[in-house]
Amino acid sequence: MSAENLEIARAIRGSLLTGGPEAAADYFHTDVTFEVAVGHFEGIEGMSTWFRTIANYLIDYEIVDAEYTEVGDGVIVNNMMRARGGHTPLATQDQFYLLLFKDGKVIRVSRHADAEEARASAEGSVPPSG
Repeated sequence: MSAENLEIARAIRGSLLTGGPEAAADYFHTDVTFEVAVGHFEGIEGMSTWFRTIANYLIDYEIVDAEYTEVGDGVIVNNMMRARGGHTPLATQDQFYLLLFKDGKVIRVSRHADAEEARASAEGSVPPSG
């Protein structure tokens, strides 16, 4: 099952890059939750709200690369992004997300400080850092 989840995670990235959150909606469970740096969001509409919120904070936001790691029935995605805020220079950083799956769709997305924290969360011992 985790190999399928890995392919879904890759397909989500492609859909997001080419068509935004609406293009990726079919990969997410209707009850999906997002625990991310800018807040807690629920459902498919929550995903769209999350992306609109990011756009309010960042200028020239771009995911330049991504790495995927299988962990149980989940996938850790390390998005390497480049962006700047309204008054900050261009910066690059890694963003670690854990995608958990239910019935072949993403049921939970959580942001973590690093891959180790995401792995521990997948194993049930660490909450997301947000």
